[in-house]
Amino acid sequence: MRIDLAGWTREATQGDPRAFFALFDAADRLGFDGVWFSEFRLPTADWPYPSPLLLAAALLARTQRLRVGTAVLVLPLHQPLMLADEIAQLAFQSGGRIDIGVGRGTEPATLAALQIDAAETRGRFEHGCVTLQQHAAQVPLYIAGSTPETLGFAVARDIPLLLSLEPPEITQLGHVAELLRGRPSTLLQRSSLARYVCIGATAAQVTAQLDNLWAKLQARRNFFAAKRGVPL
Repeated sequence: MRIDLAGWTREATQGDPRAFFALFDAADRLGFDGVWFSEFRLPTADWPYPSPLLLAAALLARTQRLRVGTAVLVLPLHQPLMLADEIAQLAFQSGGRIDIGVGRGTEPATLAALQIDAAETRGRFEHGCVTLQQHAAQVPLYIAGSTPETLGFAVARDIPLLLSLEPPEITQLGHVAELLRGRPSTLLQRSSLARYVCIGATAAQVTAQLDNLWAKLQARRNFFAAKRGVPL
């Protein structure tokens, strides 16, 4: 089983990049398997690392064994052939230490800023996935999504899932299990599940972290559940 780090907040990325990068030097040294970063494009001005591939290139160059993944690249924002070239280059430079998670992305402000028609995102996403499978086949590919259409596409293309920090992960698993019923497949075994974990030297330290974070985590989950119209 892999143990990776993900879910970086905007607060965690502010300040001196050297201090931020030092976290991943420590993760590499301490034996974590990988780290994952999201893509936040225009008009999100307070996110200092809008390109997860540029960030991945920097971290892969300074670490020895740590894998770096995207969770996720928003495929409709990219020209898929050029993206496949860049991903293949990162895989070559790093000795294969790159993982690519992709999503469709539906943030209206970003789509408007980049003049992308929201009605086209489904087709652009699926075309991008097929292109990456064809032109960056050596790089592990994952899909993040919660709609029946996206999950059905992942099953049809045999692409494992990134099950997110937010709901409806149980619904996702149930839908995929139903699609796979009666079919030999390792798709779920190859998928990834994200969970919040508090770490401390003592039980008291962990409890203190939970007391501080629990209400915020529940508020976050409630927000995304309401936004997506799904139960927790």
